[in-house]
Amino acid sequence: NVQQLAQLLQLSVVDCRILELAICLHLSESLNEALKLISSSQDAEVIHRFCSQILGLPITEVRAALGGKARLQQSGLLKISREKERDWQRRIELLNEEFAARITQPDLVIADLLRGTVDAAPTGHLQLDDYGHIQTQLDILLPYLRSSMASARKGVNVLIYGYTGTGKTQLTRALGQALGTQLMEIASADDDGDSITGTSRLQAFRLAQ
Repeated sequence: NVQQLAQLLQLSVVDCRILELAICLHLSESLNEALKLISSSQDAEVIHRFCSQILGLPITEVRAALGGKARLQQSGLLKISREKERDWQRRIELLNEEFAARITQPDLVIADLLRGTVDAAPTGHLQLDDYGHIQTQLDILLPYLRSSMASARKGVNVLIYGYTGTGKTQLTRALGQALGTQLMEIASADDDGDSITGTSRLQAFRLAQ
């Protein structure tokens, strides 16, 4: 399952081994408790040394892989907390609370792994014909999106703004339908209906890229 992610997100061997260690940490409460006892330092460098020693990797490679601009954190799969935490599961955070348990399931489908973070959007209730008042903008936007999709262009972003209830979400769903593509949405609430933090949503946006 980690290898599926590696191919999708272009993770290195070092990235995969660190991710696997983080998954083990989140699955083992006893390991988390042991680390609380044996490591009183809350310096981020302790995390680098821990991963280096456990995995038998050069600390320079570990430090590079855990950098803020490196693939693991940029993808949103993993986040190194800047807060002073004794809890190692909080110091090395995964994409979401269910990630560690889900990735160990056999015959995993990537969409199931990301469920609750990045989900397929439901069918919208409106069509582009309902947005005649912005037809000029749509005449520019649709060819631009079609061209971007055809060339698999990265980093294509469109800002749609307006008051609550004016049809922004329905417009994006209508655009997806018109383009004949599966639209994915970033979750704004967890399974309990509680709002997802801004940091968690940012991680999900990074992963969706």
